[in-house]
Amino acid sequence: MTTPDQPDKATKRLTVGNMLKVFLDKIPVETVDIEEESPRGRILAAALKLFAEKGADASSTREIAQLADVNQAMINYYFGNKEKLYQQVVMTQFFMLFKALAARVDTAWSAGEFIPRFPLILIEVLRENPDWSRVILRELASGSPRVTMLIKTMGISGPKGLRELLTWQINNAQGDGVIRELPVNSILYFLIALSYGTVFVQPLIGEAFQDDLLDSEIWESHKKVFSEILLHGIATEREG
Repeated sequence: MTTPDQPDKATKRLTVGNMLKVFLDKIPVETVDIEEESPRGRILAAALKLFAEKGADASSTREIAQLADVNQAMINYYFGNKEKLYQQVVMTQFFMLFKALAARVDTAWSAGEFIPRFPLILIEVLRENPDWSRVILRELASGSPRVTMLIKTMGISGPKGLRELLTWQINNAQGDGVIRELPVNSILYFLIALSYGTVFVQPLIGEAFQDDLLDSEIWESHKKVFSEILLHGIATEREG
């Protein structure tokens, strides 16, 4: 896959909405505009389900083809082999995640409004698409060699691009005096850890605390508290 060039410095002061558009324009169209009922779309959906449930190594192309209701040879035709199929599943998952995030962002938000809301939006997207987080959790448990390679391959159109977008927006918010002058990387680590960590530990928390984040009412109550903590923790003052 071709790695897009990094946007120039002029993009750093773009609005949140325009910045997201710049970022999404870097995503290869063929990875997100997939006809769900096409053979290729069914193979990707079946592979995602099995990879999330069993992991890539324990899932066979025969099982994937059977679940997708296609001839096993079609996996080789579209993707080459299981490893390349896995790579495509993970990349597509990342791209669809970014697209879903962008759809929930109010383009009129300032950087100071966007940054504290970002982890809550990410949690909501992951709650609605649990297989996405399960695949990543399995990969992290195995030492994440595949994901590390794929992040490099995706370049600015993948997680590295999202990091740049968030970094620019944090810098903008700090420049506007609405987010505290804390190290940007530390803020990023916290936002991402809160998002993925909340989803990853949900089974443990649910059993120990009898608290199910998949329940919309329970999640809404937690979201309000998370929002308060985020605003008091990184914001210099309350907006709105």
